[in-house]
Amino acid sequence: LTTKQMPSGAGHDAQDMARLAPAGMIFIPSVGGISHSPKEFSRPKDIENGAQVLLGALLKVDRDEVSTESGSDRVTKST
Repeated sequence: LTTKQMPSGAGHDAQDMARLAPAGMIFIPSVGGISHSPKEFSRPKDIENGAQVLLGALLKVDRDEVSTESGSDRVTKST
């Protein structure tokens, strides 16, 4: 997959959440670039790719959290 940083001027929840913690958004292509419209359509493969990116990000955060806490009594993660 290719990536592209895309500043967004839209009023997404991430703007408010960023005051509390780092936030980001995953954008997927819409046919014709149409969004926030009944005509918006994203191909199933693009949706799947976006879900895979989200899963990868969550797994990375989970790994980073566990490695940060290693040696601590707070580590309760089991496999």
